[in-house]
Amino acid sequence: IPLDVAIKTAKKYGIKVYTVGVGRAGVDFNPEVLQKISKETGGKYFSADSVERLKEIYKTINKLEKSEIKLNKKKILLHFKVKGKLEAYQFSQKEEIKRANELWRATCFELFLANSKTQSYYEINISPSLSWNIYYLEKYRAKPKEIAISSKPMIVTREDLQSYEIDFELECKELDLTKFDQYNLAVILFNRGNEREFWAVNPVGKSPDFHDRGGFEFYNRD
Repeated sequence: IPLDVAIKTAKKYGIKVYTVGVGRAGVDFNPEVLQKISKETGGKYFSADSVERLKEIYKTINKLEKSEIKLNKKKILLHFKVKGKLEAYQFSQKEEIKRANELWRATCFELFLANSKTQSYYEINISPSLSWNIYYLEKYRAKPKEIAISSKPMIVTREDLQSYEIDFELECKELDLTKFDQYNLAVILFNRGNEREFWAVNPVGKSPDFHDRGGFEFYNRD
């Protein structure tokens, strides 16, 4: 795709592009091209010459464009917001709040919770249809096991031409949420071409692997 066409498409759908040049400027990447992309789409340009610097950049971008998560001992509060011209994507029509599987096959909002000292973790999926589920995984990409939760979540969606928001609140009497010190927030967007686009706070791999602990953030309870 020609550069000008890619930039025009991103601007059309309100997509900010944060560009990162890795290595030596002018040798490993063209900083002028990356600066042009980020400037014209409303994003920001970064350069990294080390792994440490790259990690700092991801943290900075995370602060610029961030969903919200709050945990107390027994309650999860989530807020996701997708900004841009949303006619490029499909959001399921709202139905009743219920548990369902394979929500990731369409637009889906996801939360992963873990303790840094164990291999196991939990995954929560939330659909614009108001379907949801919570799973336990014994280790990396183990078979998900649906866990019993006695309460029903509150799920509220709001949308206009420029943004889509979803709030999720769940009382978890069965889990002690204070034991989790790591999390990952991710979104799967199902576009009009019936293809899934994968977005994560800290992308790991060419197609972000939401389950990879390398992409998890440490949760600050302050």
